[in-house]
Amino acid sequence: MNKNSKIDARRNPANRPSHYFDRSSLVQLLYAVTILFIQLALLQNCNPSKKPDPSLFLSTFAQESSGEPSNCIPSIGCGRVLGFDGWVEIQIGELPILLTVPHGGTRTPTEMGNRTIGTLGNDSHTLELTLAIREEIVKRFGKEPTLILNHIDRSKVDMNRSRNEAVDDEISDIFQANLVAYNEFHLFARAAKDHLRQKFAKGLLVDVHGHGQNENVVQLGFNLTEPELESDPNTWAGTNLHGSSNIAGLIQSGRMTLQEALIGDRSLGTLLTEKGFSAFPSRQMRDFASAADNQYFTGGYISDTYGSRHEGTLDAFQMETPGPNIRDEENFRIEYAKKFVESLQTFLEVGGYL
Repeated sequence: MNKNSKIDARRNPANRPSHYFDRSSLVQLLYAVTILFIQLALLQNCNPSKKPDPSLFLSTFAQESSGEPSNCIPSIGCGRVLGFDGWVEIQIGELPILLTVPHGGTRTPTEMGNRTIGTLGNDSHTLELTLAIREEIVKRFGKEPTLILNHIDRSKVDMNRSRNEAVDDEISDIFQANLVAYNEFHLFARAAKDHLRQKFAKGLLVDVHGHGQNENVVQLGFNLTEPELESDPNTWAGTNLHGSSNIAGLIQSGRMTLQEALIGDRSLGTLLTEKGFSAFPSRQMRDFASAADNQYFTGGYISDTYGSRHEGTLDAFQMETPGPNIRDEENFRIEYAKKFVESLQTFLEVGGYL
């Protein structure tokens, strides 16, 4: 059989021998068998009278996906994967975009202790806003981003803090169920970061939050302080200010300077402002109106832990959105999602993410 005949045989299912498996089918079969063994092992060790054990690699999960290899993470699963009791979830996509929502949950499981230290209030409607952003990304790119969603109320656990600050006392038995959700959220985040780094040259994490301050300004936090952002941008390159930011990977790639990425014509803040949503930092807003009830958020634990400031090529920023003109009503969320994704596409293309 010549070379062309072999190609034809591969393309024609009628010519395949009865024992033939294509690679996709074999991967899915092996994956299904592995999942079955894990689930059986978990069921054998399950005791409903006990609180979930935070030491478990992944307490239990439900898979809701077609099992396509293009949106699978080998250590986690495919498509939509739920953590223990659906407290957290990951939706694995096909783009170098990761959206995290740490403060949008509303569930208050009775087996979890109540926090009394730190900020306890949720960022209302950030989960809904993120889902609207996801829909716009799918419309524009024809593929899905990866989402990590927390469904637990912030009064129980704060996903945007280090483990010892996520609950009042990480040693106490009262908070061990809380830490199951915390551990799984960050297990998903670490796995997603590693997956994006292996699959793409670079990626971008957007940590979605909501603020309740008086100014209707979208705050983009890159781990740079307000004084740093308000300083003379002509000095940024000379002082290597980008090394302190969580978009260090982007700057080191040479696709954009820090000045271009933060306040240039094609920076996210500038593009959002042009589309009717005032943002800081941006070309239009060089000074943030700080006040007792209006503080700039530089970024938090998630963007700092998984961003490129420390290592790697997954850049990250925290996006704080106001309620009145963005989060509080569905039509506002849809409009902002559309304008944000339009801006994001330009930024991704200029930055070499796509």
